[in-house]
Amino acid sequence: MNRTIQQHMITVPGEHGLFSIEYLTAGQGTPVLLLHGAADSAQSWQWIMPHLASEHSLYALSLPGFGGSDQSARRDYSPRRLTDFVLSFLDYLGLERVSVIGHSLGGLIAAHLSLQHPIRVVAMALISSAGLGYEVSPMVRKLIVPGAGEFLSFWCKTPLGAWQWSVGLSQLLFFKTESIPWAWYCQLYRLALIPRYMEAIVLALRTNNTLWSQWESVIVLDRLHQLTMPVLVLWGDRDQIFPVRQGQSAVERLTCGQLIVLPNCGHMAQVEQSRQVVLALEVFLAATEDRPSKINRASSCY
Repeated sequence: MNRTIQQHMITVPGEHGLFSIEYLTAGQGTPVLLLHGAADSAQSWQWIMPHLASEHSLYALSLPGFGGSDQSARRDYSPRRLTDFVLSFLDYLGLERVSVIGHSLGGLIAAHLSLQHPIRVVAMALISSAGLGYEVSPMVRKLIVPGAGEFLSFWCKTPLGAWQWSVGLSQLLFFKTESIPWAWYCQLYRLALIPRYMEAIVLALRTNNTLWSQWESVIVLDRLHQLTMPVLVLWGDRDQIFPVRQGQSAVERLTCGQLIVLPNCGHMAQVEQSRQVVLALEVFLAATEDRPSKINRASSCY
């Protein structure tokens, strides 16, 4: 079984014409789509992809404006537009039904995809997902302030600014700073220097958050009862971006949901505690593959 991560570039249709998209693949088996968060790219999944590749065909894409995908300061980062983009990506690759794993902003997209197109989603795993409550870190909200994001975008185009961004953001995303891989720091540094990448982060944050909270329009909490596919919610108990109680509230509303709280873990669980995340996902995905199409609410989901 080939567990090597391979990088690809494709051209897909978008709202403003064709644009190039970066995505990573690994393994062979049942298809699994991985969606990253803001201030990130498909590369953030490299810590778990080789371990899930023995049973699954993995597809991790960089959303428009992030990683190696086309950059545009005018991109629409609303959940609806990003969900449409993900659908175009799945259609382009001929993937009719997939399991979806989403982190942070990627979790919000995964939830909207599952709600709007449930026939396309076999199962869903959310890792510290956005859209499950109003509260969000004050550090995120500071980038909403007029001028703050623009200054950050300018400063991070310098080597010193890019490195300060890499270190500062990592300290916010991880609980144990000594567990942060050097490759992670280097990845954030390289991304910050990509033209218009920081602008994409600021725009994505402003589209989905206000100065006080997440926008009401992106919150899916009260719609989760509509989902019938199995859902796994993973959350670090020391997450500084979204509090763990948002994950707890989500599972209370799910027909077929399970919550796993990772102790001493921050927002980037798939990097900080990759082994635990892989084990949880392996069990979850294996169980959902054997699950009947109709759910018996009185029985265990998986």
